[in-house]
Amino acid sequence: MAHSPYAAPSVDSASDYSPEPQAVGPKRRARGSMTAEERREARAHRNRLAAQSSRDRKKVQFETLSGRVSQLEHENRSLRLGLSTSSSPSVDDGLAKENAELRARIQQLEQAWQNMTKILGTMIIPQQLPLQTASASMLSKTSYPSPSGLNLPLSPAPTTTSGSDS
Repeated sequence: MAHSPYAAPSVDSASDYSPEPQAVGPKRRARGSMTAEERREARAHRNRLAAQSSRDRKKVQFETLSGRVSQLEHENRSLRLGLSTSSSPSVDDGLAKENAELRARIQQLEQAWQNMTKILGTMIIPQQLPLQTASASMLSKTSYPSPSGLNLPLSPAPTTTSGSDS
């Protein structure tokens, strides 16, 4: 007869289901092997270990919080001084690039200013003009000599790149 998981046990297989417990071991350890004093000492030892573990966890937590407090105090001091503590390298790079562009623009404008002062120094300005001969045509650009080889940069209108207008 074949054994299936759904078939009822046969009389022949009664030896498979013995009423005696298997030799797996007791669920609870027998207390008889330790005296009351040994149990008390073992419990005190476990308690000391648990207390030490708790103190260690509290110490680590306290050190972590102390470090965080120091970090926040430093950040607070920096912010009160107006310094940025969390500027990213990309922001710094952008500011450095803008700074270099502005310095180059300043050099261009200074060179143009020097050229203009040279031009104005070479111009012949009439000392006294009779009022009746002074007309708009005399004051026009064509009445003054202009150097043909001078190449001046055009200055764009000033713009603000930052959002803070104070």
